[in-house]
Amino acid sequence: MGEVATPFRTVIRAGESTFDVKVPQHHLTGDRLFYFNQLHVSPDFYNKEADLLGLDPDSEMNKLVDYPVQVKLEYRDISTFYGPNYKNSTTTNTTLDLIEKINEHFETNKPDFVYATPFFIDWIDLDLHPRNSPQRYVPAASTLYYDDHIRDGLHNNKLPPSVQGMDDVNNYLPPIGTMKSDYIYETRIRLRLWMAPFTRAVFSSNQPFVEDLGFTAAQFKDPYKSQYHLSNKTHLWRPVLIGEKAPRDTFTKVDFKMTLAPYNNIISNRLSITSLTKKEWKDNTRVALYLKSLFLMASQHVNTAFYFGYDEDDNRFYFHFPSSDNLSVSIHCVPDFALRLGYGQETAIVKGMQARPRKDTNTILDGQNKAMALVYDTSLIICTLDNISSNTTSGANDKFMAALYPHISGTLCMPESGRVHAVHLNILKQSTAAFVPITFRLLRIYDDEKSANFNWTRDAYVYGTLSGACHDSQTYKSKPGMYQPSVLW
Repeated sequence: MGEVATPFRTVIRAGESTFDVKVPQHHLTGDRLFYFNQLHVSPDFYNKEADLLGLDPDSEMNKLVDYPVQVKLEYRDISTFYGPNYKNSTTTNTTLDLIEKINEHFETNKPDFVYATPFFIDWIDLDLHPRNSPQRYVPAASTLYYDDHIRDGLHNNKLPPSVQGMDDVNNYLPPIGTMKSDYIYETRIRLRLWMAPFTRAVFSSNQPFVEDLGFTAAQFKDPYKSQYHLSNKTHLWRPVLIGEKAPRDTFTKVDFKMTLAPYNNIISNRLSITSLTKKEWKDNTRVALYLKSLFLMASQHVNTAFYFGYDEDDNRFYFHFPSSDNLSVSIHCVPDFALRLGYGQETAIVKGMQARPRKDTNTILDGQNKAMALVYDTSLIICTLDNISSNTTSGANDKFMAALYPHISGTLCMPESGRVHAVHLNILKQSTAAFVPITFRLLRIYDDEKSANFNWTRDAYVYGTLSGACHDSQTYKSKPGMYQPSVLW
């Protein structure tokens, strides 16, 4: 069995204490003992300073930065979020009356910070290509649909104001009872039910839609406790149903009730912020323009108005979230993203948080002095094999691997000479993957000899070489004091 070595470089994020070394699977076979030939921990001051000085190559500066972000909406009571149920009036005599009243009800009762009514009904001519806009074809064929020219206020602007400008919607009066050709009406005119993103509807009966509006029972979900359900689980506005028959002129089902609600108590929509390079992230104005556009789109995807902005006078980024007792909006992100915007190392940005001012990142950091101050303040840290321990808070029962001391270079590192602490890793071989992640933990030692997790408030880079040698190898024999470590404390 030969000697093996796994060089590595990885990041411990702020507030964390563990790191993984991916060891090739075939290195774990046999009777090898593994030990750190070298191990260094360096705060990210040097990396930041090299970045600000422009020392990174163009290939690095032009690399796109990927920040995964999640918009989360949490509702306290989804049943009341869109206001009261729609209850049909006994004065509803025609299908046009029903369409108008449903559209008006949900438009009127939606919260102010909701972009658009969560449900509405419009119509379509099946004989026309889907890309042919109703705003063009209806006026051009008005005599076919209405036996008349378009009359302002009579035939147009029939949808709720919040959706009149939406793509692909039909803002004209459904041609119910106005077409001369019954054949064209029956074969081509259909109603559509539109729903907002992440919304569900519950109907007390499907009869108005099946008997009067031209839909079929098979288009609705199976009834549950005499109720019928429709939902839009996507982030897109879309017609969830298109009728299979032409609607009737008269409305026959009087006792009808309809409820709308967000699809779940918690709704999440993921974003990927990948369009800016490392160089562009230095420019506050560039960052502000990009994120303003991105979060506007994200807010539309959840049909809830919140926005991102930048105060140039104060050099401060900010989020504005809706004011509501029934809804909480938050932005979940990696600490690097929050830090760039001035929110520290937060992983969730919520209402009430205020970002610190952030000037364009072009100020020299004096990296060495800051790094030296941090490592000498930290003093001694130890590295343990975390996989064996069942206690991941204090380090008790972990296998000791190395001690690291502050160095004038502003890093924590192993002494050049001394005992080498080795351990078998083949007991951790539980995967068939090409590489097996081995987890190590860093612990700080305080003046009272108590230990605690490493937990720096900024990122740290860990690098070195994890080597493996057999008991009978020359390397093992030449390392005085090499032994399998005892349990700590």
